[in-house]
Amino acid sequence: MVVERSHDKSKHYHTLTDHQCDLKRPECGQCTDRGLVCGGYDRDRVFVVQNIKFGPSAGEDNAGAIERKSRDKKRTQQLDFLIPGYPCLENEGFQIGRRSQIVLPPSLARTAYTQNNMGLYLDMYLPSEEPSKGKVLGLGWPIFLNDLYLEDEALRIALIAVTSAAAGQAHGDKALMERGKRLYGWSLCELTKALANERRAKSHALLAVPRVMGLFEILFGADLDLRIQAESWHSHAAGDLALMKARGPEAFKYGIAHSLFAEGRMNPIISYLGLRKAIILNSPEWKTIPWEEIAKTPKDALLDILAAIPELLEEFDKIIKSSYEESSPRIHDLLDRCRRLEEELDGWYAHNLDNITEPKTEVPEHMNFPDLANAHLSVLSWTAYVLLYQVMNNLSPLVMSPTSLQFPPRQPFRRTGRFWARRITRAAAYFFRPSSGIWGAVMISFPTGNALLCLRLNTVEEDNAYNSLVFQSWADPKLPTNIKSFLLSMRKAMDERRGSKWAKRVN
Repeated sequence: MVVERSHDKSKHYHTLTDHQCDLKRPECGQCTDRGLVCGGYDRDRVFVVQNIKFGPSAGEDNAGAIERKSRDKKRTQQLDFLIPGYPCLENEGFQIGRRSQIVLPPSLARTAYTQNNMGLYLDMYLPSEEPSKGKVLGLGWPIFLNDLYLEDEALRIALIAVTSAAAGQAHGDKALMERGKRLYGWSLCELTKALANERRAKSHALLAVPRVMGLFEILFGADLDLRIQAESWHSHAAGDLALMKARGPEAFKYGIAHSLFAEGRMNPIISYLGLRKAIILNSPEWKTIPWEEIAKTPKDALLDILAAIPELLEEFDKIIKSSYEESSPRIHDLLDRCRRLEEELDGWYAHNLDNITEPKTEVPEHMNFPDLANAHLSVLSWTAYVLLYQVMNNLSPLVMSPTSLQFPPRQPFRRTGRFWARRITRAAAYFFRPSSGIWGAVMISFPTGNALLCLRLNTVEEDNAYNSLVFQSWADPKLPTNIKSFLLSMRKAMDERRGSKWAKRVN
């Protein structure tokens, strides 16, 4: 490899592919805007890789050449990478591909290694279909990793932690799995350091770190105590929300920052639905300011509705704990709020019939969908109905006037959590397909947990056929055991938080 120098440019110029370096000193404007440490100016390096192939050496007969080629072929089956800058990986001979005789400079070796791990992460996490539906599915932030991983060490280490542990699990290499866990701990420390640094704290890359760490918990956080894994995932969702709050809604109006926020709302909202606590993302400023320059998608509007439900759950729990004299006016107020949200959800549903699936029958059979984006929006809307009607239907015994909770005469059976929960059980298998990736199993975990809980409390015999649809999917040997562990952990956490509150109050 030959290295040649040319004219001066900022050291991070090669990472800023959208604009030319403005050559401001002592730090360039692009690095300052992105919160990067510029590192001053250096001369550009042009790398020329020279792959030289030699024939048989002088005096080497054909047999010797064949023997040498055979020996070289065996050696190309592995690549022992030395990763400078990562102490726990240096000199450990991390194997990721085929042996190469080209020795890279330390900085390039680390970049190549990180990019390889990023590719492994994306292949493992993302669905293998429908790239055009990425925006609807909320897959933009993993795609942005191609740019973001250059911005901060915490994200790079988190990516390596996930892929190292995954490789160790796939090949039965306990040492490699332990290395992944050490890197996971290291990435937590690096994130703490980044948040304490004014420049690093502004980096968009930090917004992706809790999500990568959350995936690590899903895949490798299994514990003998089933609650631990779910609680760890909730802690990373809380970290997501804390990073958003620290920047404020004004920071998410444009570009990558907007996409990271719009897609990143999902985990905190799911977490607070599980915790049954109001979330700040339901406030008007958080629902409007980030979209002042960008139109909302159907998923954005649906997440706005879902963000309003944790507050209703929290108020319902407070009513249950209070005396009738104290709770009577609050019951009617909560019922009015539920009805207003129901109207908003009905309006969204009617407006997006082209983006969701309405099954022709309600029999206990697996459902199919046109694509994963359609399935995702369908199940999210059904989950919103399950949660909303659990509150509304459980308020009915507390209301003095039985007419105050009358539903419209058309299709009253749709006004129960059970109706929508059954649909979710029918959709579960679609998300567990191998082509849906880890993303599919993660996305269906919360809806499925709510559906099973709804059907299990005061169950009727007909529900058994719907429950079995989910259990059949879980029994599929193609579903990784670590995903099953996470689903069980989330289910147990929901049971403990809600079971005692809903046990006697289900539609």
